[in-house]
Amino acid sequence: MAWVKQSPIDPHKLQEWAIPQIQEHKVGYEYPPKDWPAYLLITNEPSSVYIAGWSDLKEHAVYVSWGGGFGHWGIVVGNTNFVMTDEGPGRPVFQWIPGVYIAPYSEH
Repeated sequence: MAWVKQSPIDPHKLQEWAIPQIQEHKVGYEYPPKDWPAYLLITNEPSSVYIAGWSDLKEHAVYVSWGGGFGHWGIVVGNTNFVMTDEGPGRPVFQWIPGVYIAPYSEH
């Protein structure tokens, strides 16, 4: 994951933004692009940013998604105690920092 070291996104900064968002909004809330942090816009802009919830996890997280018709991937951002595991065969999840994961897209 060498690209992560070169990312214009600081995972700590993203987490600082996400934690209050998770507390303020319900699962399914999708942020309009005008409300995205500026540092997300200097990447190949995400296709969506929303609050995600999982039936097997008590915690919610912000999901920043990139992709299109051929698939999606994203960054899942929760608090520092948020733990996410692999989503099944061929769908690994990688921890970037505690509570922040690189993950394939899946509907929740």
